[in-house]
Amino acid sequence: MLSSDLTYAMAANTNDLIVHLRNVGGVGTLQIVNVIDQQALASKPLANTDAVKIRGTAQPDRLKVDMTKFFSKPVTFNGGDESDTI
Repeated sequence: MLSSDLTYAMAANTNDLIVHLRNVGGVGTLQIVNVIDQQALASKPLANTDAVKIRGTAQPDRLKVDMTKFFSKPVTFNGGDESDTI
């Protein structure tokens, strides 16, 4: 399988996110999770991921990167026009 980016475009109801590395079925998987309801919005096996790219909204956005399980992939956050937090 070819590597590619894990991407997600925030929406008004999903603009407080966290990026985790989780074990899913025995596979290290990067997940983009909605902090409010803990729902995984996007995921991809770490071995098949080159980078994580998240695009924010015109509203204030927040992104956390959980490094308790270290991963060495770049995370890019384009927060949009408002005051955003990473």
